[in-house]
Amino acid sequence: MARIEILAPVGSEEMLRAAVFSGADAVYLGFSGFNARTGAGNFDADSLQEAVRFCPPCSPKSPSAS
Repeated sequence: MARIEILAPVGSEEMLRAAVFSGADAVYLGFSGFNARTGAGNFDADSLQEAVRFCPPCSPKSPSAS
């Protein structure tokens, strides 16, 4: 059976940390002016840079991984 992965929406640094510490396999977020999540919290350049530094490194997924 395939492993279920958790993809979590995050709109702030606090939400990002909660998702990572809760075991999310991946997150998605909006970047100010470049996303479809205009009603949600969005990251600016500085907060996105911090988010990337915070997230643990991961292995790239291959298209045949599922």
